[in-house]
Amino acid sequence: MAEDWLELYEGLRAKLGLREKHIMDLGPDRRELFIEATEALRERFVLRVVSGAELGEARAWIRELEACAE
Repeated sequence: MAEDWLELYEGLRAKLGLREKHIMDLGPDRRELFIEATEALRERFVLRVVSGAELGEARAWIRELEACAE
């Protein structure tokens, strides 16, 4: 799965013409906004691709992990 995400991000990066320098040149606040926007994009993508049943299973699994971490 991680390789799939890497391919998606690489494709998006190439389409936008982004390079590492673009991200590194951002100040801390703007870099944080960029990261948050990236997370929001990934979440929207997952919600469109994953079925409702799978989403329910994933949420239950996350709740179990959070309970173990407490």
